[in-house]
Amino acid sequence: DNSSSSSSDSSAPAGSLHGPVSGNPAPDSSTTSFHAKDPRNWPIRIPKPLIPVRPTLIRPEAAQRAPTVRDFDDAATRHWFGFDSVDEYYAAASSAYHLHAVDTPLMCISAEDDPICPKEAIPMEAFNENPCLLLVTTPTGGHLGWIDLSPAGGGWRGRPWTEDVMFDYLQAVLAQERNACNNG
Repeated sequence: DNSSSSSSDSSAPAGSLHGPVSGNPAPDSSTTSFHAKDPRNWPIRIPKPLIPVRPTLIRPEAAQRAPTVRDFDDAATRHWFGFDSVDEYYAAASSAYHLHAVDTPLMCISAEDDPICPKEAIPMEAFNENPCLLLVTTPTGGHLGWIDLSPAGGGWRGRPWTEDVMFDYLQAVLAQERNACNNG
């Protein structure tokens, strides 16, 4: 991650980001955890052998019976990453607090009916104020469920139509970078 390099900076190190794309980002982890209370979003039950055993930090029994994502994060995730509270973990994990500093073109795609990352969690002000940010929203799509239902797209077993949108975006970013290099 080299968020300080500009997409037109020809001195940017090899491998730096020049036009990342994010699908259904969780800009406000606290808000998304409350939307995860819906039973459809409950954590998958993890078999005990797969839970990392660090008894001084993680509470495996509480994680195992966690009724919500937030409860699981409180019992396990925050301890694993060394946070004092689940709210502290969510604040650190929320991209909304960092969007003002993005100085590389970044496209975020989000569905308004996403049960995990709802439209209420999208920091619209940040997207309106930062010209490097491009927000694409769709009325439907759920959580990463933008499947091309057309016969050409494969129907329900097809690939997401957002792949084409992302590739078009990335090609435009690269074309802009080539133009800047050729004219600079």
